[in-house]
Amino acid sequence: RSSESRPAGAAGWGAAVADSHAAPWHHRPVSLASLAQRTRFSRQELQLMYRGFKNDCPSGLVHRAAFREIFSQFFPLGDASAYADLVFDSFDPGGRGCLTFEIVIQGLSVICKGSSEEKLDWAFRLYDTDRDGFISKREMVQLVSAIYDMLGDSVWPRVHPCDAQLHAEKIFDAMDRDGDGAVTFQEFVLACRRDRDLDRELDCFDTLL
Repeated sequence: RSSESRPAGAAGWGAAVADSHAAPWHHRPVSLASLAQRTRFSRQELQLMYRGFKNDCPSGLVHRAAFREIFSQFFPLGDASAYADLVFDSFDPGGRGCLTFEIVIQGLSVICKGSSEEKLDWAFRLYDTDRDGFISKREMVQLVSAIYDMLGDSVWPRVHPCDAQLHAEKIFDAMDRDGDGAVTFQEFVLACRRDRDLDRELDCFDTLL
């Protein structure tokens, strides 16, 4: 996928705004050597990313507003806030409201350099916004609409919200083979691996970080 060759679209930390909601205490990350063992990034890549992260988030934490700003830097022709929130929540399943450098880097390691199985697992969690173990049609529409909002004027002609909903419903129906109104992880994986057209559809919505 498109992000695989870019270890560090995360270098976008250097372009992000300073975290205006910094906590009054500082989080000290684990050593870069330890992170290099836990992720697929080299120590040099981690040093580059941490430098930008520390400059913009001196508390050692990144909050939702700063995370949104990172996405807005990459997608200036649209509104990336809704999609950024979904990615943020996939990194923060416990709902703490802030992310450490380690959490972000481990997530990026999966998205940028993970195996196909790891990427599918993350993608399913991205869709499953209520964490109930299923993807509903509402969740599919929410994600696809957020992606079209993020792309904005970079897609021409610009996609109408009704068209985005129809597109989402088409993807959902292709996944929901038993027609029960809920896509399980197994259905999600089978659909992505079996249907080349669907896989291309999902490629269009791969995360650009």
